[in-house]
Amino acid sequence: MQLEGKVALITGASKGIGRVMSRLFAKEGAAVVCAARSDALVTETAALITKDGGKAIAFTGDAAKEADVKAMVAAGVKAFAIRARSACLARAHRSRASSAYHR
Repeated sequence: MQLEGKVALITGASKGIGRVMSRLFAKEGAAVVCAARSDALVTETAALITKDGGKAIAFTGDAAKEADVKAMVAAGVKAFAIRARSACLARAHRSRASSAYHR
């Protein structure tokens, strides 16, 4: 397990590649914050991971909204008892904002 002791925050985790990556990260030992705008589908993704023996929480929110990104990180910190660095959050938000600009 290459990701044991790590936490991954996967956006778009409700279906498609986001769901596949969430399950893959969990299979490799990461605790996963599954985030997406669709509550029912992202909850299903987290349930699949838990059923397979992994650790996951579902978070409903929009990765294009700064307040939701902060809440995603806070949910992961609370659920998995980790310490988040504010610099990481700032980088993640700038990266997402930049990619939204180039669409």
